[in-house]
Amino acid sequence: MALTLNDVRRIARDEAEREHSNLEVIGAVPAEGESTRYTELVLTVRGCDQKPCRLIVGLNREATEAELRASVRGRLREHLLEHRSADKPVAEHLRTKR
Repeated sequence: MALTLNDVRRIARDEAEREHSNLEVIGAVPAEGESTRYTELVLTVRGCDQKPCRLIVGLNREATEAELRASVRGRLREHLLEHRSADKPVAEHLRTKR
């Protein structure tokens, strides 16, 4: 059984809070014209000085909760590491999470 959009938002919020307090989940929506199982998750980095400050992550809701968590966590870390030169505290925080 596929995860619901509410499940996706809850999982994404959990992972965002664990990674960095400046991450905020804006929403999760099914992608138009795609399978209803494909969902786009929209996140933002509050206080961001370096674009892109928004991140859109494509997710398959047929994944397990553990798989979805790993996917979200990996994309969040990638995005935040791209901002390390503009926001050194974020980069320092992520180095300690590995």
